Amino acid sequence: MPNLLPIVFIVLASLALVLTLLWLWQSLRHAFVHTLGAPPASDVISPERAALLQEKQSLLLALKDLESEREAGKLSGEDYRDLNEQYRKRAREVLLQLDGMLSPHRERARALLGGAAPAAVSSQEPAPVLAQPAANSCTSCGAGNDGDAVFCKKCGARLRSEAVV
Repeated sequence: MPNLLPIVFIVLASLALVLTLLWLWQSLRHAFVHTLGAPPASDVISPERAALLQEKQSLLLALKDLESEREAGKLSGEDYRDLNEQYRKRAREVLLQLDGMLSPHRERARALLGGAAPAAVSSQEPAPVLAQPAANSCTSCGAGNDGDAVFCKKCGARLRSEAVV
């Protein structure tokens, strides 16, 4: 029985070591391996869009690598600026092409949602967000509260009376 205690500590230390190594492996794998995510289904998107998405991922990865090489001192400031400008310019072009591929789908979605969008609204501008009236607004101060609130979160006034059971 006296020899059992050291064996228990050895097993616990071994388990802790294995778990630590597993955690370290997962951390380093995510830090050093550039995973680009699952490839999109080829039957859902066109080959042109798939190629642009792949190029976008490659450009984003190149920009990340460029930044790390500059921080490591492998690139001069001038080289970094030139390459960064080239990569960003191409990334902008790719993003604009991808956005252009979505514009027919946006118009169709607007039509499905209840009518076509006004012609004056550009596809580049985000749609304005309309304020929704609060479901449980305070009668004293007008502040919007959660639907299950009993008291106002702004002024503390009672929003509704509780039923006595």
